[in-house]
Order: sequence, then structure tokens, then C-alpha cells
Amino acid sequence: MGRQPHGMTLLTLVVAATVGVFVVAITAGTSAAEEPRVVKLGAAVGDADPALVVEFETEIGRELDVIRVFKLWDDEFPTADDLALLEAHELVLSIKASTSDEVIAWADIAAAQPGDPLHDQMVSWAQQIAGFQDRVHLTFHHEPEAASNLENGTAADFVGAWRAFMTVLEDQQVTTLGRVWIMTDYSFHVPADDRRHADGWYPGDDWVEAIGADAYNWHDCRPDVSVDWTSLAVNIEPLRRFGLDHPDEELMLTELGSVEDPLDSERKAAWIDGAASLFLDPTYDQFTLVSWFNIDHPTPGTTCDWRTSTGDTSAEAFARLAAAPLFGGQGENPSPWCTAERDGTTVTVSWTDDGGTHVIRRNGRWLSTPGGDVSEYTDVLSPEQATYSVRTWVEGVTIERVCVSTEADGNGEPPAPWCTASRIGETVVLSWTDDGGLHVVRRDGRWLATPGRGTATYTDLQPGDAGEYTIRTWMPGGRLEHACEWA
Repeated sequence: MGRQPHGMTLLTLVVAATVGVFVVAITAGTSAAEEPRVVKLGAAVGDADPALVVEFETEIGRELDVIRVFKLWDDEFPTADDLALLEAHELVLSIKASTSDEVIAWADIAAAQPGDPLHDQMVSWAQQIAGFQDRVHLTFHHEPEAASNLENGTAADFVGAWRAFMTVLEDQQVTTLGRVWIMTDYSFHVPADDRRHADGWYPGDDWVEAIGADAYNWHDCRPDVSVDWTSLAVNIEPLRRFGLDHPDEELMLTELGSVEDPLDSERKAAWIDGAASLFLDPTYDQFTLVSWFNIDHPTPGTTCDWRTSTGDTSAEAFARLAAAPLFGGQGENPSPWCTAERDGTTVTVSWTDDGGTHVIRRNGRWLSTPGGDVSEYTDVLSPEQATYSVRTWVEGVTIERVCVSTEADGNGEPPAPWCTASRIGETVVLSWTDDGGLHVVRRDGRWLATPGRGTATYTDLQPGDAGEYTIRTWMPGGRLEHACEWA
């Protein structure tokens, strides 16, 4: 079966919500020659009622790119509400193998032949989608591994049904924006021998354009189930790593949400801010959609209110996310999780404390292990062009984020050189930043002088045709060598 084009926008129609939760890397930045990266922003709002969608868009201060809609096997598409949404939005259309009173076995769908009622229904779906194929991303039975779908069949049955459904679409010459395979985030990190493990449910790269997950921070909103407060970085790390094995597929968060912490009214807002900053990193460039599940208590017996309006600070945080250019907004992007600010040979690494154990790494090697509750580290002997990352152990997961490099000198001016060489008459005067180390002056790669500590200048009385001066600095922990710039 042929591949469909990638990298396009999407639509979301899906059916229910289930969930669950590893090692992350983070860098940031876009070169001047590159187009700024944009992640589409979507949401599931009520029953995809256009009036509720407009109300939510008013709250966040912008129009959404994508709306999630959930359909059963025998539902009509498009309804009047669907048509209203399609005027200004894309959809991710999820079709579940169930009716309001019947569960349909995936094996029966996989085995359906032309003339069978199940095959006829697949043809009907293809015909209904055909007029909107440039506005719809399609998924068949999202979260198939969830316990609520046990009656539908096994992983092998699901894969067979997925391929049968997509084959009918191809036979009918219907090509959507893409086929989105959607699992719970939990399916990507359960043990490989677990029935729910994502690998067993994957239809294959030739049958999928996008890999999606529904990711939630449940905390204590379910009766008799209490889990740690979980960051989005931890939740989606196994999905991100799965994506690395399938580099031609897009990654999508087709459902996303967090509850409030009853003991901390600011915590959900911080969770949303952290989620926003995560996608600044090119490590997450495979992600093309983030879609919030803005629905109250979808599961009977729970108090899981995922709406952004559960608190003033939460609403403000989501409005900030929506306004970020990263998500197609007109405001400011969030601050990166980690920065490395250089001032001469000193680099200050600052990060957001997430309650984990942190290790500072420089150029891919261990540098320091600060104590708990520390969110800053100063490297006083930093080589030029050094890169920094913070490796975190949190909630049994290893997450590594590469820090965004900045310069201490502000106002857009480049920092002053650490060392300068000025030719004055028959001499060359060297000046450098005294960093408390023992300095050795070198000319054209050879020793020239060893000034005493506390000295920051040296005059070469016989420079001749000297081409290059460097200052070699010895300090506790290592040695640095700086080339002097000619003034």
C-alpha cells in the first residue's frame, strides 16, 4: 500500500480518553535562514459543539487550528456541526468500531469482503470523507489497547482491521491529510511483554503517516488510584523515542490534559508552562500537533476536570501557550527549561527545578552533581563553544535537556573579547580578563611569559612578526587556552 504525503495539517475526530506516562534532550533555536517552527494547536471541546468551540477560542484569545471530534461506527459525517467546524478548522477524525449498542469485532472488520455490511460501512465512510479529505486527518479506533476495548479483540485483530479500513479508502481513491495511529501515552512505556505495549498494535510505517498519543497528568483524580504529579516531559518521552525509530512519521499529542493540585493552586499553570516550553527544543521537531482535552469529568466516578478554566492561573497559562509563536500565536514564546549564560569563561547554568536529581553535563560529559533543591550551577572554567545539558532523574525516568546558550552582555551587543592584542609601536600589549587563575602567555604556539597571579596585562617588547597570541590559564579543575583578538 502506498505512502501518503507527510508534513501537512490535521484534523482530529476521536472517541474516548484513557491514559498513562521517560529520557529527554533539549536544545533550542532557529537559524535566521530557517522558517520558524509552528506546532498546530487543537482541542476537544464538549461534543464538538461549534458554539462551545467559539466560547473556548474567545477565552484563549485566538482561533484553534484543529478540533477533535469523536465518531462511532454508524454515525453520520459530516453533521451540520461538523460542517460548521470545517469552515475554519481541521479535524482529526476518529472512527470507533462500536455503535451505541454493539461492539464490533476487529477480526470481523479485517475479514469483511465486498458486499458484507461491514465492508459496505467502510465504503460509506470513504464516500463521506471524500469531500473533505484535504481537511481531515483520519484515525481508526484510537487507544485500542485500553481495557474498555478488550471486547473488540486482540492487537493482531486491530492491526488487521486498521489495514482493511485503510485499504478500502485507497480503493475508493480517498486520501486524507494523513492516517493517525493513536495510543495512550502509557502504552509506550509498559514492559515489552505487556499486552498493551505499543509495538504490538502498530500497523506499520506503510500504513501510518502520524503517531499519536493521549497524554494526561492524572495525579489523584481517580478513586482509589493516586499517582505522582507527572510532567509532560516524563509522560511523552517513550512516545518521542518510539518516533525516533519511525523518523518519517509525524508525532502528535491528540489529547493532552492536567488536573489541578488541590494543595497548590499554581501547579497546573506551571505544568502548562512546562508543556509549552518543551516544544521549543528541536528534539521535539517530529511533533506537529498539541491538542488539549478541554472537557470536564469524561470518566464516570472520577473528578478529572481537564478544562483550562479550572483556575485563573491555569487559564492564563494556557492563554500564554496559545499566544506563543511556536503554536502559531502572536505573542511571545515561553522561556526555555534550561539556559547557559556565558560571561567570559564563566557560564551560569539555570534550570527549572522539577524535584528530580540533576547532573550537569558539559560537551556530553559529566561536570557536576548539585545537591537537591538546586536549580543553578556556575562553571568558572568554561571552554569556548562549550555546550551544556542537565540530566534529570525524576519519577524513575531519565530526562536530558540541552540548555539554550545566551550571553551575559545585553542590549544586543556582542560580548567583549576575553583577550586582546594591540600593536603599539614596536611592542604588542596583551590584555585579558583576570579570572583568578595562573596565566601563561604564548606566542605562535610557544611559551613567552608567565605573569604573576592577579595580572591581566603583558607587553611583548620584541614581537617581531608575531601572528597569534594565546593565554593559557591554569585553574583548579582544568586548563583553558584563549586566543587573543587583534584590536
